Amino acid sequence: TRTSNGLGLSSPTDFSCILRLGFSQSRLRRIFLNATMVLQNDIDLLNPPAELEKRKHKLKRLVQSPNSFFMDVKCQGCFNITTVFSHSQTVVVCGNCQTVLCQPTGGKARLTEGCSFRKK
Repeated sequence: TRTSNGLGLSSPTDFSCILRLGFSQSRLRRIFLNATMVLQNDIDLLNPPAELEKRKHKLKRLVQSPNSFFMDVKCQGCFNITTVFSHSQTVVVCGNCQTVLCQPTGGKARLTEGCSFRKK
């Protein structure tokens, strides 16, 4: 039986006999990696894996969903809980002690070290 690598190889131990045919190590590695990769055509379109859906653009997912979320951030000094948007574009400070909780970046806001959070 022939596998998807086109050479009828089922395991890496079969490569030893192919080495004598003149294939380079890099070519054999590429052939074996292609045989073990999941192709886009091999995926159930109605039940895609969560990891694959997370990598897709927010509008191209099976069910459109945003990348952003709200989270509760606990201040490391006074343990006060503040609700923060994940993609906040302004500096968020604690209401009690005026400690900086997160700073904006180009995308998601960066939490200050020591702050704990949970998604809402």
